[in-house]
Amino acid sequence: MPSIVPAAPGDPERIACYRILGRLGSGGMGTVYAALGPQGRRVAVKVIHPQHAAEPEFRARFHREVEVLRRVAGPCLVPLLDAAPAADIPWLATDYVPGPTLQQHLTAHGPLAPMQLHLLAAGTASALAAIHAQGVVHRDLKPTNVILTPQGPRVLDFGIAHVADGTAITRTGMLTGTPGWISPEHYRDSTVSPPGDVFTWGALVAYAATGRLPFGSGAADAVAFRVMREQPNLEGAPDDLRELLESCMAKDPQERPTAATLAERTTELLGRQATQVLDRGPIQTTAVEEVLASQWHIPEVDDDPAWTIAPRRNTRRAAWLAASFVLILAAAMGAWAATAMNSHSDTGTRPSTEPASVRETARKPSPATSPPPVSSPPAARAVSTPSQVAPSPTPPVGRTQVTTIAPWAVGGYPADDITVTGETVGSCWSSSEATMRLDSWRCIAEDQILDPCFAPDESPEHEALLCMGTQPNRMVRLTLTEPLPGNNFHIPGGPQVTPLLIILADGNACRTMTGATTVLAGERMNYGCEEGGHLYGEPDKSNALWTISYRAEGAGASVSTPIAHAYQ
Repeated sequence: MPSIVPAAPGDPERIACYRILGRLGSGGMGTVYAALGPQGRRVAVKVIHPQHAAEPEFRARFHREVEVLRRVAGPCLVPLLDAAPAADIPWLATDYVPGPTLQQHLTAHGPLAPMQLHLLAAGTASALAAIHAQGVVHRDLKPTNVILTPQGPRVLDFGIAHVADGTAITRTGMLTGTPGWISPEHYRDSTVSPPGDVFTWGALVAYAATGRLPFGSGAADAVAFRVMREQPNLEGAPDDLRELLESCMAKDPQERPTAATLAERTTELLGRQATQVLDRGPIQTTAVEEVLASQWHIPEVDDDPAWTIAPRRNTRRAAWLAASFVLILAAAMGAWAATAMNSHSDTGTRPSTEPASVRETARKPSPATSPPPVSSPPAARAVSTPSQVAPSPTPPVGRTQVTTIAPWAVGGYPADDITVTGETVGSCWSSSEATMRLDSWRCIAEDQILDPCFAPDESPEHEALLCMGTQPNRMVRLTLTEPLPGNNFHIPGGPQVTPLLIILADGNACRTMTGATTVLAGERMNYGCEEGGHLYGEPDKSNALWTISYRAEGAGASVSTPIAHAYQ
């Protein structure tokens, strides 16, 4: 169970009707606070970081996440209580669910007992069925996203959920799963679909049954290889569940059962277990919650004292003292003090006019501090200032300008035209999905994917990479915690290298997209454009002036559009 840590300087005292007690956690997208609602209801309030709240694209994604949470409700899920996606700083509130995560429980107590295992299987399968019934894919079902509450298991974290109509909530290039809890098809081609959730459900229940990861542990690429090529280790799993788990972890998504079928099958198996334990007739589907109420026995954890002893901040007294001080100071110093205070107030609330790229560079970490999260320069994000990366939005006469991105100079130093905007620490587990270059990798730092990350050469013997940020000449230095995978899947002589960034003739900057996207007229949506619209398929390079299929937002068809500049 996440503990409450004291609020940090600058944290709010109250959000709407919710009084903030402290922090439950913080990540690249936002901070989650422990709070008390009306009548003392315990809630978790997720607040988006201000830098993301200023981005229209991110606000739209957050609004979509709220809509997903409002759509999805059912057994063993955590309901949305309140939200303000249109607020200056967007937020949402859900019930706080006490209890350890499944991961914490297994680490402390080992595999679940038979009845607890069947209750976990039936409860989480019912939750997954409710999610899929609303056209939503969870994408990150894993032991740390299942809480074992006193009332039963609860499935958490729709922060990276994916709507089945093809609209992802997460930023392009963000981590859409956790290594070891990813389906074979997602490892292969980033396919996101309900069968992928069924695969990870099978792995989750197998882990709960045996206390052992079904595909082992170790380096991320080694685990990925086992997931794609080897069979799960189910030794020790109950016989009545083994066949179901094997079908869930089939390599072919078409061979897996649906979540609705899982809910039915696990309820039947729970009924047989309850018949033995309770000495009564077969259980019915509607009685699952009844069995949870009577037979769910998970060791309770101590209640966090912050819920009951957190002092209420005396904001009225503080406000009275501040007002008194202002009055005394004003009486003593007259109009000068009032003018100074007004000036200070103005400068404190005036939005910065400094360009985003300058502000980003100014936030370089000092050597004494730990590396910052990599959310400042996201790994795959539409370019925010195309004028800085395209010298001229107008294409040369009859010809597309092509630039090969070269982050490294001879000797293993960043090239002269490369600006290193920050540093982070992480590892790489696969070839880049954004480009077919042999020197590029797909890496993880904090909770964010960086792709592409460039090595000084095609050798895997390197200690640091440069990961492309919002522009092709702005990079994050990634210090590796483990060696690069032994080989790069990009085979020489294979598919041609495609551009990472395309500037259209009108200056619209379009960034490559990784992960599952929609398909139009047989062509995959490969680029998202800063000024709206998407590019489909690959550039047509048959002439000196390249073209590509562009579809504007809301347009009924795509049109062939000239490319002014391509960065690859």
